Amino acid sequence: MKPDSVENRDASFASEPAKPEQGRKYKLFIAEGYDHPIATMVENVGYELSGIAEADFIVYPILVRNEMDVPGTMAKISRQFSSSGKKMIVFTLSDYARKYPFYSNLILLRHSARADRLASNERVMPYLWECKDEPFVPAPAGELPGIGFCGKVSRQRRKLVSAFENSALIKCDFIKRDSFWGGKPHDPGVVSDFWSNMQENPFALAPRGNGNFSMRFYQALSIGRIPVLINTNMALPFSHLIPWKDFIVFEVNEKRCVRRLLEIHQAGRTVELQQTCYRMFHEYLSHKVYMGRLLDELSAASVIRKPTTWERLTSFLRQPKG
Repeated sequence: MKPDSVENRDASFASEPAKPEQGRKYKLFIAEGYDHPIATMVENVGYELSGIAEADFIVYPILVRNEMDVPGTMAKISRQFSSSGKKMIVFTLSDYARKYPFYSNLILLRHSARADRLASNERVMPYLWECKDEPFVPAPAGELPGIGFCGKVSRQRRKLVSAFENSALIKCDFIKRDSFWGGKPHDPGVVSDFWSNMQENPFALAPRGNGNFSMRFYQALSIGRIPVLINTNMALPFSHLIPWKDFIVFEVNEKRCVRRLLEIHQAGRTVELQQTCYRMFHEYLSHKVYMGRLLDELSAASVIRKPTTWERLTSFLRQPKG
């Protein structure tokens, strides 16, 4: 089934998201070991451990963090479980946004990707491990719309930061650092500055970093702030279900981001869309619900498109010989 465009979706969906499949308990075969970041997601799924033959899916529960390790890991576990006839879910974390080799028996979860090059066996995994799980408290809308940012103004972020700073119609609350997390990623004061800045402003500047994804995007959603970022051919999770552009600022250039933010403020929708951001994160993306949503999607054959010619050829060439 081809995903609908944002323009063709009913905007009311943003305020009435679908509920997960009720009562479905998946049978999972956990391949080996257990990585804590993966455990935080899998443990919240209604599942039972099973043998390979009875499993709905095989889970490779190690987060593959180095982009150089991904192809080798994929080749190894694809061969290891090729005779099972089951799909294996593989978790990766890196800035790499280009194509990985295609294996028809693997489902690759990745953060960084180009939307128009996402393979049929790939899904976008939200960055979940530094997000909040607290009650929603909106940032009030002031006379001028407020936008926050705390972090390093890297090359990818410079133009977007300048575009907002140059607008007299927007109140910018920017804390600029010289390095990632100010060079002290675990310093309580630095972490407190980051979250306070985000909580005090209804809009959160959330541009991409080195990878084609934004950690701030998910952090902002988790506390109900409206992310503002440029669409750099960025793949967002569940984009066939969630009409992202209805409630975030996700535009093709800096000028349009400024214009869209002002439109939301002038329409008096700032608090409403903050609440929608919060609901979408906690009903689709948080560590408590993401895996359940993903398994529901993978179980629905209608949402899995057919492999492209390139994918079929790659899969064929990688089949064992003899």
